[in-house]
Amino acid sequence: MGAAGGAGIIIPGRATPNAELGVGVAVGDNAEAITGFLSSFRNASIAVLRDMASVGLTSREACGDTVRNVMGCHLAGACPYEALDISPWAEAAFQHFLHHPLSQRLPRKFKINFSGCETDCGQAMFNDVGVIATTRTLDDGTREAGFRVFVAGGLGANPHPALALEEFTSRDDLMATLEAILRVFSNHGNRDNKLRARMKWLVDTMGWDDLQAR
Repeated sequence: MGAAGGAGIIIPGRATPNAELGVGVAVGDNAEAITGFLSSFRNASIAVLRDMASVGLTSREACGDTVRNVMGCHLAGACPYEALDISPWAEAAFQHFLHHPLSQRLPRKFKINFSGCETDCGQAMFNDVGVIATTRTLDDGTREAGFRVFVAGGLGANPHPALALEEFTSRDDLMATLEAILRVFSNHGNRDNKLRARMKWLVDTMGWDDLQAR
């Protein structure tokens, strides 16, 4: 059972249901014990889901052709180089796309990752959307914190480095930008061939200029 929570953050309260499930799995290595556990697990599945929900976890959209769990840098909030703490932004993206109509039947899975600085611990280059916190200098000399959004990255047999959508995305525009990217993927992604259904293939089929403009 997959579990999703914003930015992949596991606090002690969230860890308890997962730990209890782990104890249940370790019932023994004989067939009778394993069969008994699986039967008990099926019977208790509703209660498990309720326990997960009570601490802010869900199995919803942890798998399948959906926006998968939004991840973030493991040093968020503590990194001395971060332009801003990406934790609340990753959590907001998780909450925004959970149950979102666009997320329910995508051509393929869709992964979003956040990094707080140019070191890019979240590995923006390898994700459908990679969001890296950055700053820009305004006309009055002050510095504004925001993001640089990368799209269409991926590994696998045909690796594709993500491309920068624009030089700077403001904090106010971030969620609308993420939704626009997801909408393009939903509308134009390959629904006939799963092997070519990830965001990275749209760069080849649509061309970068068209993809960027949309």
